[in-house]
Amino acid sequence: MLTKQIACLFCLAAGLWLRACHTPEPSPVQLDQSFTISINQPAQFAEKGLSLTFQDVLEDSRCPSNVQCAWAGQARISIRVSQTGQAPATLEMNTNPPLEQDVVTYGDFQIQLLALDPYPEEIGQHIPAKRYEATFLVTDNTPEPSLSTPLPPSEAGGTLSIQLDQPFAIPINQPAQLSETGLSLTFQEVLEESRCPSNVQCAEAGQARISIRISQADQAPVTLEMNTNPPLKLDVVTYGDFQIQLLALDPYPEEIGQHIPAEAYEATFVVTERP
Repeated sequence: MLTKQIACLFCLAAGLWLRACHTPEPSPVQLDQSFTISINQPAQFAEKGLSLTFQDVLEDSRCPSNVQCAWAGQARISIRVSQTGQAPATLEMNTNPPLEQDVVTYGDFQIQLLALDPYPEEIGQHIPAKRYEATFLVTDNTPEPSLSTPLPPSEAGGTLSIQLDQPFAIPINQPAQLSETGLSLTFQEVLEESRCPSNVQCAEAGQARISIRISQADQAPVTLEMNTNPPLKLDVVTYGDFQIQLLALDPYPEEIGQHIPAEAYEATFVVTERP
């Protein structure tokens, strides 16, 4: 009888151990759509046989949102990427754009780190590893022309048709419309370009400020300012039931004093419904 009880206890303990060590189920995701995963949670692109896992936060020295800092700081993470028929790779990514490690490539794919949350608020704040979530965007290295190289308005026919949760790039003065909702967004102007050039060592990351105009049927149009510097929390704005995030502003300056003509700028956004 005692032997039987011991065997039952052993089976129970083994079952609990197996549950504790169980690898999280892969989250199904799609190309060209942003997605968020926690540490050790794999994301699976079933149709491509591609898998991406957010492995670890190597460093988080980002300037806390409640503090004035001499520079924006950085967060470094590691990811593991694999694909059927290819050797897996462990890659490092960085939230600081001038270091140009917010985008990495693996095979035919480009992986962009869009955000790492939560953002530190106080100096010395400890964020447990299990609380971190990283947001990525995976695209093919040969993306659709309408997403990466939109035509000027005169050639594109005026308005670019867009969809919720899908990034899109537009030059200055080209409107983008979410047809099913009547929402229209226009990248109006670059108000300031003081980002640290990629070939220069700077004390801070700098910033670029842009203005956008948003309108929707039955709602008053508004002009909003957005900023590429995450600590200022102006890379995301809201309008009605929608959230607009500024993902990138290209081209990135390379040299001090470099003049980028207005017509050369393209801003990449993603529009989502507010939670």
